[in-house]
Amino acid sequence: MATPPSPTSLSSESPCTKGCYLGRARRWCTSCGRSASEIGRWADMSDAERQSVNSKLSARLALMKNSSGRSQKH
Repeated sequence: MATPPSPTSLSSESPCTKGCYLGRARRWCTSCGRSASEIGRWADMSDAERQSVNSKLSARLALMKNSSGRSQKH
């Protein structure tokens, strides 16, 4: 899996890593951390909206990583 860029609240660039995966149980893409809605609306979002999304991605990716690690341990 590609390492996603480190999004900051000041960036409005797309965090896409061309490795999208949104499984049935996933709220967010496991590659970039955006929701399906955010991915679909990205081109129509203002810079402020994009910055707002980007500011949340690091926490989402960390949450997914921590959640998947716990579910694999028995």
